[in-house]
Amino acid sequence: MFEAIAVSDHDTERRKLFYEVLTELNYRVTTLPSRKELMELLTRERPQCVILAVDQSDRSVADVLRPLRELDKTLKIVVLAPPELASPPEPVLANDPRVSILSEGLNRLSLIRSILTFFKTRYVEQAIEKAASLEGVILNIEDDPRVAQLLKAYLERRGYHVTNVANGEAAVLRMQVDRPKVVILDILLPGMDGLLTLRRLKGIDPSVPIIVSSGLEDTDLMQEAKAAGAAAYLVKPFDLAKLETVILTAALQKAAR
Repeated sequence: MFEAIAVSDHDTERRKLFYEVLTELNYRVTTLPSRKELMELLTRERPQCVILAVDQSDRSVADVLRPLRELDKTLKIVVLAPPELASPPEPVLANDPRVSILSEGLNRLSLIRSILTFFKTRYVEQAIEKAASLEGVILNIEDDPRVAQLLKAYLERRGYHVTNVANGEAAVLRMQVDRPKVVILDILLPGMDGLLTLRRLKGIDPSVPIIVSSGLEDTDLMQEAKAAGAAAYLVKPFDLAKLETVILTAALQKAAR
């Protein structure tokens, strides 16, 4: 299993996503905003793998990788490239098992899964075939229609499909006929409250990760939710990018079990 990974990406949001998800999966991650800083790092230490973003200003992926190869001929490199540079791969790279070139246009889950496949970790060997796409399987339980629509719109822009329901009763019915891969659950709901809903959903399928959200930063409530099986507890208002990180981590950890 890889332990040390360096991530060089000018995209701050994507860099943060890689850091948080890979750290949650027990990798030691160093993030760097520029290629110059990556080269300086490689003169001091050697990670087992580098994730490197290139852009349209680069003439070719091979040119970008040449100085890295001069430093370390065995380093595994994942390249995130614009579609026009990602496919087809340049002949010099096409048969190089140490390099994986991925289109930056992939949705976030596909990108993370492709990177993990390249790493060939125990997670991949035992679980990658079990990990299905998140499309169509995020269940969002939120009684405020504005918040529900905001989350749905954001996640669908990121490549997911989301089903919104407004109460726990509807969530239980949905869970019985259509298993989601991840549930987002508001703790304060009309009718059946969020904690009761959490327990009911876990009773139907304990393997489904449930992310609890609440406007209350209440330690006792947080502990009760975790004890009932919540995968994470987010306090509103939360960063939507953080929510996506939690969703990805929960889905990948479920697949690894």
